[in-house]
Amino acid sequence: MIRNSCKEIQAYLKRRGLKGTRSGQTAGEKTRQWAEKWVARLDEGPAPLENPEAPATPAAPAAPAAAAIPVVDLTTDKAQPISIELTTDQALERDWKRRWEEETKRANLKSPYRQPQASDKEPDFKRGSLKRYEGLQKAESSILCQARTGKIGLRSFLFSRKVPDILTPLCRCGRGEETVYHIVVECDQEEARREGLGKRAGENISFWAPKDLFKALHHEGLSRTIARWLLHSGRLQEYRLAVEIETKDREDEWYQGRMGRS
Repeated sequence: MIRNSCKEIQAYLKRRGLKGTRSGQTAGEKTRQWAEKWVARLDEGPAPLENPEAPATPAAPAAPAAAAIPVVDLTTDKAQPISIELTTDQALERDWKRRWEEETKRANLKSPYRQPQASDKEPDFKRGSLKRYEGLQKAESSILCQARTGKIGLRSFLFSRKVPDILTPLCRCGRGEETVYHIVVECDQEEARREGLGKRAGENISFWAPKDLFKALHHEGLSRTIARWLLHSGRLQEYRLAVEIETKDREDEWYQGRMGRS
C-alpha cells in the first residue's frame, strides 16, 4: 500500500513539472537564478552589439540639467509676485482698454489724415464713464456717444461713407465741413443758439479750440447740455421723431399746468 501511494505521488509531481531536475534544482530555484541574472545584466548596461567589428554609435549627449526655477520670497520687502489675480472689474477694464487702443491704432493706420475725436482723448475705462449718460433720454444718449466718436449723422461723416443724396461734406453755411465742432463753434447759422449754450458753459464758445470741445464732451454736466443742444439743431433728421414727441410732451405738460391753475 505504501509503495503504491509513493508511485501515485511521483506520477502527480511529474505531471505538475515539479519533479527535481538532473542538476538537483527545483523550479523555484531556477526562477530565482533567472531573476538574479536579469538584474545583474541591467546593472552592467546595454548588451554588446551583435557585430563587435562594427563601429559603435556615439552616445547621445546628455540632456542639460533643468534650470532651477527661482523661488520668490513673498515675506521680504523686495518680493515681486509672478502673477496677480485680477478681479472681474479689473479684467474687464484691462480688456476694454486693450481693445480700444488696438481699434484706435488700426483706425489711424487706415486713415492717416483722420481727425482726432473726443473719445480719443483720455478715455475712461471704468464704469464711472457711464455717469455722463445718466438722466438723458435715449435719443440724447445716442447723440452724445456719436458726438464723442465723430460718427454722427452730419454731412461730413455721411459724405465720407458715400451715403446717397449727400453730395458734399460742407455745411449749409459754406464755411467748412459739417461736423460737431463746426456746428457748436463756427457755424454762423447757429450763432443765436450758441449764445444760450455759452451761458450754460459759462464762457464764449466761439473761441473754443477742438481740445476745448473735447473737454466739454468729457464733462458730465456740460456734455449732456451739448447733446440736448445738438438734438434740437434740426440737422439730425434721424431724431426728428424724438424731437416731435418731446415737444408734444412739453405742450401737454404746459396745458395741464395751465388748466390746473385755472
